[in-house]
Amino acid sequence: FAELTPELASGITQTFSAALGSGSLSWWDKGRYSTNYNYSVFLNNINIFTGNTASASVWTERLFSVSLLETNTLRFVSNTPLHEDLGAQIDNVSVFQTSTTAVPEPETYGMMMMGLAMLGFAARRRKA
Repeated sequence: FAELTPELASGITQTFSAALGSGSLSWWDKGRYSTNYNYSVFLNNINIFTGNTASASVWTERLFSVSLLETNTLRFVSNTPLHEDLGAQIDNVSVFQTSTTAVPEPETYGMMMMGLAMLGFAARRRKA
């Protein structure tokens, strides 16, 4: 896991590539020593989440639908006051592509080939 301490003012940043489209972003969080911590998550400079860890002792999954670009920047930032030396714990960050490209069914190709064959037959018949 990674801990978002206030000393990391810029937070934790990761850049990654993906296909253009929609996806899901998920991670797990928890606080520490019976304290919940506030933090924010940004994807391509858009705030996806700002809030407290759901529990101080149990890992909790966060799941969001997001729009992905070809190059993406994900950033986790602590909003904990500077006098604190602990912060939110983050683990198991994942991004999944959810949009898919349509693939034609085999029947579609068969119908297209039949149509082209009929056009070829009609064109040949006109020449004769």
